[in-house]
Amino acid sequence: MTTGEVVNIVEKFLTPNQPQEFHLDVSSDGARYDSGWWYIVVRPSSDDIRSHQYYTILSKTEDDIEAAEHLKVLLVPAIPD
Repeated sequence: MTTGEVVNIVEKFLTPNQPQEFHLDVSSDGARYDSGWWYIVVRPSSDDIRSHQYYTILSKTEDDIEAAEHLKVLLVPAIPD
């Protein structure tokens, strides 16, 4: 599986979990595969976010991907530029 394919899967599963207060953007920059896990960076569109909500959304999305796609993905939170 390519990085682009994994990013597309993450975007697909993240879409229904997107918060209303800000948008989460999936990035292929820094994406990597190591020991059976994909590491994908996800950045919020705003720096004025609730950390708990951000991490909860990432965790739920990871669980949804693993259950449906049998793909181990760790969504790496990033602070906006």
